[in-house]
Amino acid sequence: MQIKISIIVPVFNSQKYLRDCLTSICTQTNNEVEIIIINDGSTDSSIKICEKYNKNFKYIRLVNLNKNKGVGYCRKIGCKIAKGKYICFVDSDDKLSLNSVKNFLNQISKYPNTDLFVLRNTTIGINRVHNFKIDKNQIFINKKKKINSKH
Repeated sequence: MQIKISIIVPVFNSQKYLRDCLTSICTQTNNEVEIIIINDGSTDSSIKICEKYNKNFKYIRLVNLNKNKGVGYCRKIGCKIAKGKYICFVDSDDKLSLNSVKNFLNQISKYPNTDLFVLRNTTIGINRVHNFKIDKNQIFINKKKKINSKH
């Protein structure tokens, strides 16, 4: 089966949150999804956590960078090696809500010619939950314009 979604997770010294992040993704992943973890030169135990998940889940690919290059660089590396038609970015201190991956896959099936999806996001803070001001899932359809040219 073809990989539809590549989930890219840049990691830098995230040991406090990383297990929760990766578990939230791995528990809802199927054979249409790959997880690409980019370890951005972590100096804490994040690398050991990444290696454990990489060993235990066949759909995870782990890239280790020797030096910290930043989240943008990590995402760029992830995009270069991604096999999925769609890319999803998850920060290492975030957790995916239950059924997020299923929701992604349903939206992709429902709108196959769509280039960009912005799905509702909830961030869990230390003492409270903050809902962003996206009232519903947003779907952007890239309509190709006809260009008339005279030759």
